Amino acid sequence: MVAMAVIGHARGGGPVLRRGARPGDGIHVTGALGGASVALRSRRRGRTPETELARRLDRPVPRLAEGSAAGAAGATAMIDVSDGLAVDLGHICDESGVGVRVEASRIPVVGELDDALFGGDDYELCFTAPDEDAVARDFAASGLAPPVRIGTVTEEPERVLVLPGGRARPLPDRGWDHAVP
Repeated sequence: MVAMAVIGHARGGGPVLRRGARPGDGIHVTGALGGASVALRSRRRGRTPETELARRLDRPVPRLAEGSAAGAAGATAMIDVSDGLAVDLGHICDESGVGVRVEASRIPVVGELDDALFGGDDYELCFTAPDEDAVARDFAASGLAPPVRIGTVTEEPERVLVLPGGRARPLPDRGWDHAVP
């Protein structure tokens, strides 16, 4: 067994927590989601995953620069997508006392939509921010790819996923299951 603790400090105004999302904030992700889930499924089926997908699973890159840029842009809440977008975004909702409306067609997906929503180990960031121009400006100033806006924080506590074609359904509160069989 290996146990590790990381201690540090946040620059500027301190860390961006899960509990600051406000109605009207945009919801952003820093990159494509689902790649690690696709790679794991390939391995479980006895196949070798594509090199890039295997790298996403085996050697995830911490999004430190992206987190700093999001913080500088006024991010109100943030989480890494380690357990799947649906459950990790749900943590922001729970901590902030808000709901979300997510546009499925805007989510950058590798594999199927379910890989992005419920798969784990992508380690991209999901954050909320009120000012789209500040987000674009601070990511560009840092030389980073712009994050993708996938939805909006709502006042109502419902978590809604809008499917292509406009049909809305509840966003399930499920993701990676840490239980070992």
